[in-house]
Amino acid sequence: MTINLSPSQDSGRLPLNKDLDKAWRERLVKNHLDLIILRLLKAKPRWGYEINLEIRDRFKVYLSAGTLYPLLHSMEEKGYLQAVWEAEGGRGRKVYQITSRGDEFLTAGARAAEEFLKRIQYEAEIGPFQAKHI
Repeated sequence: MTINLSPSQDSGRLPLNKDLDKAWRERLVKNHLDLIILRLLKAKPRWGYEINLEIRDRFKVYLSAGTLYPLLHSMEEKGYLQAVWEAEGGRGRKVYQITSRGDEFLTAGARAAEEFLKRIQYEAEIGPFQAKHI
């Protein structure tokens, strides 16, 4: 299998194999899952299943319960979110919402991600390893 690494003339994007694209999308989502969850919770409080559905819809990545719920628990222990039990129709569920500490973490993470992406773009424009600082 050959992957063409030259930019597409139409879009300026690199044409990627669908499997490679999916692998990168999954890697990026799973490596930044805490920030993605906090961003979703900043919009509105959600329960775990709803978080999973939103991530699946937006990023086309399915998270197992064994991935999502331990992370939610860890984020709650760190004070980034809080969970409240809500009973709807006799059945209870945990609804998660972002805390002020979680909002600070999200802001710092978004800023760091933006700087990182700027650095990658800068390196791509001038050539690898030619720049020491932005």
